[in-house]
Amino acid sequence: MRIAAFGEYMLRLKSPGYTRLLQENRLEATFGGAEANVAMCLAAWGLPSRYITLLPENDLGQAALRSLLACGVDTSCIPRLPGRLGVYFVEAGAGDRPSRVIYDRADSCIARVRPGDIDWDAALEGVDILHLTGITPGISQAGADETLNAAHNARRRGILVSLDLNYRAKLFQFGKTPQELLLPLAREADILIANEAQFAPCLGYTELPQPPEEGEPDPEFYQDYCDAVMNLLPQVRLLAVTRRRSLSINRGTWAACIMDRDLGSFAMSRCYHLEDMVDRVGSGDAFTSGILYAHSRGWEPAQAVEFAMASGVLKHTVPGDFNAVTVPEIQAFLNSRGQANVIR
Repeated sequence: MRIAAFGEYMLRLKSPGYTRLLQENRLEATFGGAEANVAMCLAAWGLPSRYITLLPENDLGQAALRSLLACGVDTSCIPRLPGRLGVYFVEAGAGDRPSRVIYDRADSCIARVRPGDIDWDAALEGVDILHLTGITPGISQAGADETLNAAHNARRRGILVSLDLNYRAKLFQFGKTPQELLLPLAREADILIANEAQFAPCLGYTELPQPPEEGEPDPEFYQDYCDAVMNLLPQVRLLAVTRRRSLSINRGTWAACIMDRDLGSFAMSRCYHLEDMVDRVGSGDAFTSGILYAHSRGWEPAQAVEFAMASGVLKHTVPGDFNAVTVPEIQAFLNSRGQANVIR
């Protein structure tokens, strides 16, 4: 099975440790982007993965390309064009001070994408699943149009469309609401992944029941919740919903559930109590990678949701965007029930 992902690949600049962005005279430079994180993770796990984006024809674009190639990602469908690479700045929070992200993505290559810049016939050749997010449509109208165009091209070819809603409140600054852009996209998705809090702002589904804030997640509630979402989006075949509760910047709980329409089955993961998180950025992408990997293996929801959760949980221990954790490490974590022992 071959996976392709479309989105924006960016330069990530982070202040060292827990310092403020303007407190230091140096920044740590890496690369990142939600869709690229998924492609890189799946490639590292042995699934053929292609990344579709636009990169500038300068040294930054070349460095970004090399970082993708280093993970085994197929970059053959990435045009190099005049323009700039999007940038985002990260400041790690501590205690009661939240982490912050500042975007500098205006007029990037992807934000200015034009019809015909991407050869979708070539980009989707041999692809089984196309993965998209709700981030790229929030960059610009051009980004939104091309994301929907990608979904349409995939569906015409019988390729499954995977969508992680991945709402970013700091985006969508060009006169369109998230609902205007993301609801049409969600109606194209075969696989839908979202946090429970994203259905109202992204899709306008205010009629969904409000999940309880306190206590352990109730499987019966979330089964009814998934039923309600699938009734609103009848083309979705596989739905994954995550539940986060933050207790502090580096403590919280996390759980998830999966409903498979074709199998007529539902499964809820164990609830993880996370402590001493190193980097939460990219943990949702690690979860999504687990969902797509499990789907490629034909796993049932109970096995798939636990694998995906373990991938996301371990990502909290890894700095940077990319989940540098292997499949054997995830399996070992599941077998150990999360007891961190020295591996000798």
